Amino acid sequence: MQFAITSHAFPAVPPDVAAVFGRSSDSQGSWGWFQSLAAQTLRAAETALVFALRDEAGRPCAALPLVRLPDGTIRGLSAPYTTLFAPPLGSPVYARALGVCMRAFVGRRLMLDALASEDPSIRALKLGLGVGGFLCAGYRHFANHFEAVTTMDRFWEARGSRLRSTVRRKQRSLERDGRLRFESFEAPAEVDGAIDVYERLYALSWKEPEPDPDFMPAMMRALAREGSLRLALAVIDGTPAAAQIWLVSKGRATIFKLAQDPGYDKLSPGTLLTHWMVSRTVDRDHVTEIDFGRGDDRYKRDWLGQCRYREGFIACNPGSIGGLYDAMRLVLPTWIAAKLRGGKPPEQPC
Repeated sequence: MQFAITSHAFPAVPPDVAAVFGRSSDSQGSWGWFQSLAAQTLRAAETALVFALRDEAGRPCAALPLVRLPDGTIRGLSAPYTTLFAPPLGSPVYARALGVCMRAFVGRRLMLDALASEDPSIRALKLGLGVGGFLCAGYRHFANHFEAVTTMDRFWEARGSRLRSTVRRKQRSLERDGRLRFESFEAPAEVDGAIDVYERLYALSWKEPEPDPDFMPAMMRALAREGSLRLALAVIDGTPAAAQIWLVSKGRATIFKLAQDPGYDKLSPGTLLTHWMVSRTVDRDHVTEIDFGRGDDRYKRDWLGQCRYREGFIACNPGSIGGLYDAMRLVLPTWIAAKLRGGKPPEQPC
């Protein structure tokens, strides 16, 4: 089968290419997600593009959203918000073909991160880049805590006694006095007011300021339209005390953002809200896997019992002076280190 690649700059992406994003396996591969990143997170002189793989009939069958930097480097359309780079690569056959064809468009180097190494299409894309003549190296990007879920009862029985005791005591006390309620906002018409509440709680919490403040509201509105946003609140004595953003799509849920008013810390509203949301997404959305986004924070281990690494990947084009220099600087040391380890990855247990 013969394939061709077409390149399209945001926001002027043809409807047939935008429609391909509906096939992504995750909410962070949706058209609304990448539109929000392109509109809100780019730096000066960066240009967001979509490379579309088209079959013999001209129909798009895979797409890769990227960013062209001023020095000719191309990176994935991701940001510090990205916990999984999940472009609609289609089958491994399409992903491999896309990788093979990319050399004509990458003059220096291609950098991708937040990748799921277990995804067969990601593996095929990397294979295709190698077949296409790139010199490639991978690296561990960040820890991602996750767990498969069947029923809420089984999930909860497997949590530690300290966590289960905290939820039982705090929830019993608050509910006995009628002080606690939970809310989830999902429909576009509901989300605007809840976004204001979330941002107020985020400003009060221990979190660092957002690097791109306009991204979160834009993303939440876009994913609400697509049906994958869950914006949840724990309300105590009529006042929002904690907020969480969950991204839910195709049987998977990502606990994406947390915020809490420190004045309520002793009542553990965030912990109670997480418990309620796990139950809600398992029973209502039928999720079979939950993950905790980026990082190895201790509290994430209490909730989700397994850990994996998202990875990054660098592919350098040795046909250009800049690409060859990058290969010597970025790829060769990784190859040498792997050779000295006998080809094994470094030990970095979560």
